[in-house]
Amino acid sequence: YDLCVKTLRLCAFEHYVDCPFREQGLYTYDSRNQMLSGYYAFEGYEYAYSNLKLLSMDRRADGLMSITVPSKLRTAIPAYSLYYLLQVREYLEHSGATSLDDSIVQKLHEVISVFHERKKGGLICNFKGIDYWNFYDWSDNLNGYGANRDHDGEPDLNVNCLYVMAMEDYRKICRITGVTPVVTDDLDEIRKEVFSAYDDEEDGLLSLYAGQKIYTQFSNSLAVLSGCALDRAAEVCKKMTEGKTSECSLSMKPFYYDALLKTEAGYDALVLAKISKNYGYMLK
Repeated sequence: YDLCVKTLRLCAFEHYVDCPFREQGLYTYDSRNQMLSGYYAFEGYEYAYSNLKLLSMDRRADGLMSITVPSKLRTAIPAYSLYYLLQVREYLEHSGATSLDDSIVQKLHEVISVFHERKKGGLICNFKGIDYWNFYDWSDNLNGYGANRDHDGEPDLNVNCLYVMAMEDYRKICRITGVTPVVTDDLDEIRKEVFSAYDDEEDGLLSLYAGQKIYTQFSNSLAVLSGCALDRAAEVCKKMTEGKTSECSLSMKPFYYDALLKTEAGYDALVLAKISKNYGYMLK
């Protein structure tokens, strides 16, 4: 425990950094994991909030968030902008706060609007161009390189599930803070569209791209958490535990564990065992 807290503290400069030596950048998703750990390790919220404020000050013409903040790089990881809504919602729930700085509220409005406007045929399309890196995870088919580039600008399972999750977070944030939402969506309709586009009834899983059999642990976990797996959620989780999908990296495992626990199918012991094996190995 002491080693883990020390490691987390070493990553806390005036903002959270990817790691204290090699890459001292503030990422939305990376800092999400750090903030969640910090709420328990440090029993405070001001530092996390200062990170959220710094992230909200990022300015891009396209409304997305830069790859790291602060940064003058033109590159953006579109999916990472959606994690910002997750971070803010978790901050409110852990801290009990009921208000947010205007800069944070405006950034929330901005990000959700950007993705809302990319809806075509009921699905959210990803981004295309030299400034966009459609990265999801350092694992098979998700790193945004190689063959994945062929799908730039198209809808995929990940961005649609993340949008549904972000929209749910957005609604909760607006409800807690009394802010009027600038975007509304029928999420049940989107879930149906997503399931129809990516479900493979034969294999009992959802594919990363429509009409292909690319099953990743990360994508299917998002499908369960977002509700896009519909009534197939329990089957999807079972398939994942049986190794029917490619594995996601350690930093993305929380989505996998949360998906298993959401099904309430007695996965508690399995999740704890996997955490002990995967992360305990590093400590040893």
